[in-house]
Amino acid sequence: MKIMAKDLVRTRSQVTKFYQMKCQMQAVGLRLQTIKSTQAMTDAMKGASRAMKSMNAQVNAAGMAKILKDFEQESALMDDKQEMMDGTFAALTFFLSPQSFLLCPFIRVQNPCVCL
Repeated sequence: MKIMAKDLVRTRSQVTKFYQMKCQMQAVGLRLQTIKSTQAMTDAMKGASRAMKSMNAQVNAAGMAKILKDFEQESALMDDKQEMMDGTFAALTFFLSPQSFLLCPFIRVQNPCVCL
């Protein structure tokens, strides 16, 4: 009986050790998976870095800045012209309206039927 009791204690001890080894193996497996994921991320970042380096070599920053400056100037000039045209059309619409003939006695029109 004493031998069986010692055998039972030894068996329980070995089962406990097997559980510990199983947990350690799972931990090693998770660590390997983490390393593999880190390696994949590193490779992806290397590829992105290479692509960014290639794009930076192709882009002329000074030329782009000049193009953007020219575009801004032309856009401002176009806005000024648009405002001038809007004012001209507003004035033209006012002077050709029937109310303007009543408000401004200095306008003499030979043919009051003006069609646009």
